[in-house]
Amino acid sequence: MISYFGYAWEVFAFRVWVVAFLFFSQAPNVLGDEVLSPTIWATLFALVGVAANMAFGELAIAFDRRRVVISVSIVSLAAGVSVGMLSGAGYGVVIGICFAFAMLTSGRNAPTNAGLVAAAPEKLRGAAMALHATIGYAGGILGPLAAGITLDAAGGIGQAAGRMAAFFAIAIGAAISALALLCLNGRRD
Repeated sequence: MISYFGYAWEVFAFRVWVVAFLFFSQAPNVLGDEVLSPTIWATLFALVGVAANMAFGELAIAFDRRRVVISVSIVSLAAGVSVGMLSGAGYGVVIGICFAFAMLTSGRNAPTNAGLVAAAPEKLRGAAMALHATIGYAGGILGPLAAGITLDAAGGIGQAAGRMAAFFAIAIGAAISALALLCLNGRRD
Protein backbone atom coordinates (compact mmCIF):
# COMPACT_ATOMS: atom_id res chain seq x y z
CA MET A 1 0.00 0.00 0.00
CA ILE A 2 2.88 2.35 0.73
CA SER A 3 4.26 1.59 -2.73
CA TYR A 4 0.92 2.74 -4.17
CA PHE A 5 1.17 5.91 -2.08
CA GLY A 6 4.50 6.61 -3.82
CA TYR A 7 3.05 5.79 -7.22
CA ALA A 8 0.11 8.18 -6.74
CA TRP A 9 2.41 10.88 -5.29
CA GLU A 10 4.53 10.80 -8.41
CA VAL A 11 1.91 10.34 -11.13
CA PHE A 12 -0.54 12.94 -9.81
CA ALA A 13 2.18 15.50 -9.10
CA PHE A 14 3.55 15.00 -12.61
CA ARG A 15 0.12 15.42 -14.18
CA VAL A 16 -0.65 18.51 -12.12
CA TRP A 17 2.64 20.28 -12.80
CA VAL A 18 3.72 19.12 -16.27
CA VAL A 19 1.79 21.75 -18.25
CA ALA A 20 3.23 24.64 -16.24
CA PHE A 21 6.67 23.04 -16.38
CA LEU A 22 6.51 22.67 -20.16
CA PHE A 23 5.26 26.20 -20.60
CA PHE A 24 8.33 27.60 -18.86
CA SER A 25 10.68 25.09 -20.49
CA GLN A 26 9.33 25.74 -23.97
CA ALA A 27 11.94 26.97 -26.39
CA PRO A 28 10.89 29.00 -29.42
CA ASN A 29 9.50 26.47 -31.82
CA VAL A 30 9.18 26.77 -35.52
CA LEU A 31 6.17 24.48 -35.78
CA GLY A 32 3.81 26.80 -33.94
CA ASP A 33 2.11 26.71 -30.57
CA GLU A 34 -0.66 24.34 -31.65
CA VAL A 35 1.72 21.51 -32.58
CA LEU A 36 3.95 21.79 -29.52
CA SER A 37 1.41 23.07 -27.02
CA PRO A 38 2.14 21.92 -23.47
CA THR A 39 -1.46 20.75 -23.11
CA ILE A 40 -1.17 18.52 -26.17
CA TRP A 41 2.07 17.04 -24.83
CA ALA A 42 0.50 16.46 -21.41
CA THR A 43 -2.35 14.59 -23.08
CA LEU A 44 0.10 12.44 -25.01
CA PHE A 45 2.02 11.73 -21.80
CA ALA A 46 -1.19 10.48 -20.17
CA LEU A 47 -1.98 8.28 -23.16
CA VAL A 48 1.48 6.74 -23.32
CA GLY A 49 1.12 6.04 -19.61
CA VAL A 50 -1.83 3.75 -20.31
CA ALA A 51 0.23 1.68 -22.74
CA ALA A 52 3.14 1.58 -20.28
CA ASN A 53 0.79 0.44 -17.53
CA MET A 54 -0.26 -2.54 -19.63
CA ALA A 55 3.32 -3.31 -20.68
CA PHE A 56 4.70 -3.22 -17.14
CA GLY A 57 1.74 -5.30 -15.97
CA GLU A 58 2.73 -7.97 -18.50
CA LEU A 59 6.37 -7.76 -17.40
CA ALA A 60 5.26 -8.28 -13.82
CA ILE A 61 3.42 -11.45 -14.87
CA ALA A 62 6.44 -12.79 -16.75
CA PHE A 63 9.00 -11.86 -14.09
CA ASP A 64 8.99 -11.28 -10.36
CA ARG A 65 6.42 -8.52 -9.73
CA ARG A 66 8.26 -7.01 -6.79
CA ARG A 67 11.54 -6.76 -8.70
CA VAL A 68 9.81 -5.26 -11.73
CA VAL A 69 8.15 -2.54 -9.63
CA ILE A 70 11.36 -1.83 -7.70
CA SER A 71 13.36 -1.61 -10.93
CA VAL A 72 10.82 0.62 -12.64
CA SER A 73 10.66 2.81 -9.51
CA ILE A 74 14.43 3.27 -9.45
CA VAL A 75 14.55 4.16 -13.14
CA SER A 76 11.58 6.48 -12.62
CA LEU A 77 13.42 8.21 -9.78
CA ALA A 78 16.37 8.81 -12.12
CA ALA A 79 14.05 10.04 -14.88
CA GLY A 80 12.25 12.43 -12.53
CA VAL A 81 15.52 13.90 -11.33
CA SER A 82 16.63 14.16 -14.98
CA VAL A 83 13.47 16.08 -15.90
CA GLY A 84 14.28 18.60 -13.20
CA MET A 85 17.93 18.88 -14.14
CA LEU A 86 17.17 19.24 -17.86
CA SER A 87 14.46 21.89 -17.52
CA GLY A 88 16.71 24.39 -19.26
CA ALA A 89 17.64 22.04 -22.10
CA GLY A 90 16.02 22.26 -25.51
CA TYR A 91 12.29 21.67 -25.66
CA GLY A 92 12.73 18.42 -27.60
CA VAL A 93 15.00 17.03 -24.88
CA VAL A 94 12.49 18.03 -22.20
CA ILE A 95 9.65 16.41 -24.14
CA GLY A 96 11.67 13.22 -24.61
CA ILE A 97 12.55 12.83 -20.94
CA CYS A 98 8.98 13.68 -19.96
CA PHE A 99 7.74 10.86 -22.22
CA ALA A 100 10.07 8.43 -20.47
CA PHE A 101 9.04 9.73 -17.06
CA ALA A 102 5.33 9.50 -17.93
CA MET A 103 5.73 5.85 -18.93
CA LEU A 104 7.68 5.00 -15.80
CA THR A 105 5.33 6.77 -13.39
CA SER A 106 2.16 5.30 -14.87
CA GLY A 107 3.63 1.88 -15.51
CA ARG A 108 3.74 0.89 -11.84
CA ASN A 109 -0.02 1.01 -11.35
CA ALA A 110 -1.08 -2.40 -12.69
CA PRO A 111 1.65 -4.49 -11.05
CA THR A 112 1.22 -2.66 -7.73
CA ASN A 113 -2.54 -3.24 -7.70
CA ALA A 114 -2.14 -6.86 -8.77
CA GLY A 115 0.37 -7.41 -5.99
CA LEU A 116 -2.07 -6.18 -3.40
CA VAL A 117 -4.89 -8.38 -4.72
CA ALA A 118 -2.58 -11.40 -4.75
CA ALA A 119 -1.37 -10.74 -1.20
CA ALA A 120 -4.77 -10.04 0.39
CA PRO A 121 -6.83 -12.88 1.82
CA GLU A 122 -9.72 -13.61 -0.54
CA LYS A 123 -12.40 -12.58 1.97
CA LEU A 124 -10.68 -9.26 2.59
CA ARG A 125 -9.82 -8.19 -0.95
CA GLY A 126 -12.54 -5.55 -1.16
CA ALA A 127 -11.49 -3.96 2.13
CA ALA A 128 -7.82 -4.27 1.17
CA MET A 129 -8.42 -2.50 -2.15
CA ALA A 130 -10.44 0.21 -0.40
CA LEU A 131 -7.63 0.84 2.08
CA HIS A 132 -5.07 0.61 -0.73
CA ALA A 133 -6.92 3.28 -2.71
CA THR A 134 -7.31 5.54 0.33
CA ILE A 135 -3.62 5.37 1.21
CA GLY A 136 -2.63 5.68 -2.43
CA TYR A 137 -4.74 8.72 -3.13
CA ALA A 138 -3.36 10.40 -0.03
CA GLY A 139 -0.09 10.29 -1.95
CA GLY A 140 -1.95 11.75 -4.92
CA ILE A 141 -2.93 14.70 -2.74
CA LEU A 142 0.39 15.20 -0.97
CA GLY A 143 2.66 14.82 -4.02
CA PRO A 144 1.36 17.86 -5.92
CA LEU A 145 1.32 19.84 -2.68
CA ALA A 146 4.94 18.94 -1.93
CA ALA A 147 5.96 19.86 -5.48
CA GLY A 148 4.24 23.24 -5.21
CA ILE A 149 5.75 24.08 -1.83
CA THR A 150 9.19 23.01 -3.03
CA LEU A 151 8.77 25.00 -6.25
CA ASP A 152 7.97 28.19 -4.36
CA ALA A 153 10.75 27.64 -1.83
CA ALA A 154 13.30 27.30 -4.65
CA GLY A 155 12.35 30.49 -6.50
CA GLY A 156 9.11 29.70 -8.33
CA ILE A 157 8.10 28.28 -11.70
CA GLY A 158 9.93 30.99 -13.62
CA GLN A 159 13.28 29.87 -12.22
CA ALA A 160 15.13 26.76 -13.40
CA ALA A 161 16.06 26.02 -9.77
CA GLY A 162 12.37 26.05 -8.83
CA ARG A 163 11.43 23.64 -11.60
CA MET A 164 14.35 21.38 -10.71
CA ALA A 165 13.40 21.31 -7.03
CA ALA A 166 9.76 20.59 -7.88
CA PHE A 167 10.71 17.59 -10.01
CA PHE A 168 13.01 16.33 -7.28
CA ALA A 169 9.98 16.48 -4.96
CA ILE A 170 7.85 14.67 -7.54
CA ALA A 171 10.48 11.95 -7.93
CA ILE A 172 10.33 11.24 -4.18
CA GLY A 173 7.25 9.16 -5.00
CA ALA A 174 9.41 6.65 -6.87
CA ALA A 175 11.79 6.43 -3.92
CA ILE A 176 8.84 5.77 -1.60
CA SER A 177 7.61 2.99 -3.91
CA ALA A 178 10.99 1.30 -4.15
CA LEU A 179 11.76 1.58 -0.44
CA ALA A 180 8.34 0.22 0.55
CA LEU A 181 8.90 -2.88 -1.56
CA LEU A 182 12.51 -3.31 -0.48
CA CYS A 183 11.28 -3.40 3.12
CA LEU A 184 9.09 -6.45 2.43
CA ASN A 185 12.07 -8.70 3.27
CA GLY A 186 11.79 -10.93 0.24
CA ARG A 187 8.00 -11.35 0.17
CA ARG A 188 6.91 -11.62 -3.43
CA ASP A 189 3.55 -9.78 -3.24
